[in-house]
Amino acid sequence: MFFTRMLFSCLVDADFLDTERFMRPNTLKRGVFSDLEELYKRYNAYIMDWGNPTNKLNKKRTEIREECINAAHGQEGIYTLTVPTGGGKTIASLGFALEHAMQHKNKERIIYVIPYTSIIEQTADVFRSIVGSENVVEHHMNVDYDDAEFGDNKQKENERKKLATENWDAPIIVTTNVQFFESLYGNKTSRCRKLHNIANSIVIFDEAQMLPNDYLIPCMRAIRELVSNYHVTAVLCTATQPSLNKYFTEDVQLHEICSNVDDLYDFFRRVHYEKTDFEDTEALVAQLNIHKQVLCIVNSKKAAQKIFDGLNGDGCYHLSTFMYQQHRRKILAEVRERLKNNLPCKLVATSLVEAGVDVDFPVVYREIAGLDSIIQAAGRCNRENKRPLEESIVYIFEIENDDTKIPSFIRLPREITQMVMRDFNDISSTAAIKKYFDQLHVNKGESLDMHNILGMSDKRMLFKDIASDFKIIGETGRGVFIPCDDASKKLLEQLRAGVRNRSLMRKAGQYIVNVYENQFLKLQGAGVIDVVDENINVLADMSIYDVHKGLIVNIDDGVGVFF
Repeated sequence: MFFTRMLFSCLVDADFLDTERFMRPNTLKRGVFSDLEELYKRYNAYIMDWGNPTNKLNKKRTEIREECINAAHGQEGIYTLTVPTGGGKTIASLGFALEHAMQHKNKERIIYVIPYTSIIEQTADVFRSIVGSENVVEHHMNVDYDDAEFGDNKQKENERKKLATENWDAPIIVTTNVQFFESLYGNKTSRCRKLHNIANSIVIFDEAQMLPNDYLIPCMRAIRELVSNYHVTAVLCTATQPSLNKYFTEDVQLHEICSNVDDLYDFFRRVHYEKTDFEDTEALVAQLNIHKQVLCIVNSKKAAQKIFDGLNGDGCYHLSTFMYQQHRRKILAEVRERLKNNLPCKLVATSLVEAGVDVDFPVVYREIAGLDSIIQAAGRCNRENKRPLEESIVYIFEIENDDTKIPSFIRLPREITQMVMRDFNDISSTAAIKKYFDQLHVNKGESLDMHNILGMSDKRMLFKDIASDFKIIGETGRGVFIPCDDASKKLLEQLRAGVRNRSLMRKAGQYIVNVYENQFLKLQGAGVIDVVDENINVLADMSIYDVHKGLIVNIDDGVGVFF
């Protein structure tokens, strides 16, 4: 079935390209990028001045990068790169990929697969500074190559990148887990067209612990297939390496790039963990208010809003997905500025701040959740290593008398974390992390292939059914457009006029909050939702969108707080 998809990809791409040449013979040429050998030279020029680091941190980062370069001389296969936060794994992994391409001349491109768009944007910026903007193509929902106002040269570059998102014929592709894996199990021409260009690539899976648990086994099978039969070298890159060896057959071995991971964890230790409990939310809030700068991460949006209401003093902030994306960006910019200037700053948030968000707090409170989430949260504490270890504390807490419902997806990881905390003094050790993931995978069992994708794959070629069931991001409810400023109101005018194109919808997405279906129906029943069409719903009463907390709804039963 996989082979059939690859053949389909070759046929579809050839058909599109042939039609393109016939219909637009004088159009901009595709694939006008630097080759990997040129990128290799640029990378070495970029790191040339790093040869003799003077401080311990940069020396260790140099050692990690050199281990990546040495490991790249090895054979094609699957590698793991286990580096704690602050170890410079982004630049080191790019060094591995480029060196590996020089050793294996069949390699045609480097593909970075990343869970969150926030991380993608930061990673792509790093790559652009190293190998040139013209050689890095981002392919995810937030990038729109029609949308930028460039000069003639930049416009041509943009057009080439837009074409490259169709079939990935560029030297460096930066994309998402959703785009990568849903394409491998897709059935539409637009999804499958690029698949044949994954062959002969080096694929880096950043934040590998965030590969989707509900589809973990099909994802591992896809990686194995690419490595075994399509000359792909894969790198699973993370600070909290999941225990994935068991999902590969004996003929596929995982090779760890770093020689002594335990020593790395000791070297990069920036925080220590303390377990604490609070009688109720008021007790937690009282503790948070003692601090000048503090980050508190909780498991639900309801809890985040409740805790925020109790914070006092200057510089109190809230972040959750009940705030549209542009609003969250604005809040994060203010938070970073206050932290930079050592001003009071208290932030309460959901888990959206844990991965890829560059903030540095002196102390973090994290409601107990999955161990990987807790360690990710710790990456927001003493991030720049400017404070003593003993003063940089991550408090793992529970609230004893709490009426907030624990989200269902948190319950099992939370229980396993509690078990690991009883068995290990250092929950951030590699042994504790391995124990956590092993137990999580055992407990999830068959739900690691929730929709029996492999069963459908092995029996018959059920391409349509598999593509329909393989959805990493399930139904997220209904989107509500928030017309909050001049830019959003101009977008709304176009939407009401019936304009529908990819560029406009991407811009509109920056102002959308998703709510559950029952919440949407309550809002609609109260008359505060204006339904433009089946895809566009507009908040008609801006009084229920709070400038600090976003959309105010009763999260338990969907009743809007606006009566």
